[in-house]
Amino acid sequence: VRAVLKPFKVATEALSTDRFPTASAVLPLKYVLMSHLQPSTGDLQALNDMKTKISADLEKRYSHIKDAFMLLNTASYLDPRFHRLIHLARDQQQEVRDKVHREMSLIAEDEEQGAGTATETQHSEKTALSAMGSLFGDVYRQNAGPGGTLDIGTVLLQEMQMYETETPLPTDSNPLRW
Repeated sequence: VRAVLKPFKVATEALSTDRFPTASAVLPLKYVLMSHLQPSTGDLQALNDMKTKISADLEKRYSHIKDAFMLLNTASYLDPRFHRLIHLARDQQQEVRDKVHREMSLIAEDEEQGAGTATETQHSEKTALSAMGSLFGDVYRQNAGPGGTLDIGTVLLQEMQMYETETPLPTDSNPLRW
């Protein structure tokens, strides 16, 4: 019984901190816990029954249908420790990536619209970098679409692909330091 419950104690301790984000670890921890709960032929029947009941309860609490499921998976994707989403099936991984991409696109569109409302003060506070930008213009910008502007959707996808190819941080590291 101790062997079955020990991972739950460790998971509880891991999630009982306020020093770093923990919502992103909930579903990866569930994935690991579920692997510990697989019935074994070497176990007593009572122990296998206990594993089955705990597994069923965990599945019910973190159902794929609930909004919290997508929220927690989005948090996992945005955490550099869990961004590979190995706890999900491929179609679910893609669903999370698509959701993040849509949200990033909406934010980028809002920022682009807000950029057109610069005040006189903002224009007078040009830095050396903005002066350099006005000198070079778009000469060195890559992936320019028609009209010489970057397609924000393409840029976001490229950034997401770079992020996804990064080696995940060790799970015992603080993602806020990343």
